[in-house]
Amino acid sequence: QGIELRKMISDILSKPTPDPCSKEVIQIEAKKITLLAAEAAEEQKAEKIVILDMREVITFTDYFFICSADSTIQVQAIAQAIRERLEKSGVSAWHLEGYGEGKWILLDYGDVIMHIFLEEARGFYNLEGLWGDAKILDRKKTRKKKN
Repeated sequence: QGIELRKMISDILSKPTPDPCSKEVIQIEAKKITLLAAEAAEEQKAEKIVILDMREVITFTDYFFICSADSTIQVQAIAQAIRERLEKSGVSAWHLEGYGEGKWILLDYGDVIMHIFLEEARGFYNLEGLWGDAKILDRKKTRKKKN
C-alpha cells in the first residue's frame, strides 16, 4: 500500500499544474463568477439578466453582469444574494457602491463588474447601448457545455 500511495503522489506531483494567474484559469473563474451571480439573481427574481463579454472592448474587466428589479428593496436583495453566493465560493467583492440608495448597485469583482439596477435607472444609463460593441454571453450554451 505504501508503494502504491507513493506512486500516486509522484504521479500527481509530476503533472504540470496550471498557473493560477494564467489567462485560461482567470477566464474560467470570471465566467464561473458571472454564472453563479446569474443563479443567485434569478432566485431573487431579477429581470433581464445580461452578461456582456467586455474582453475585446475594454481592458479593465472581462465581463459586465447587468440585471434589474422593480424596487430598491429587491435591488438590494439581489446584490446581497450575489455577494453571499460568491462568498460561499471563496470570492469576495473588491468594491461595493450604491447599496444604501438601492437604485444602482455596483459590485466589483475585478474581472467581473456587476450592475444591479432599479428598472428606471437601467433605462436611463443604458449600459447595453453604451457598450453595444460587446458580445452578449449566451448562458444557455455555457450551461450545455457544463453538462
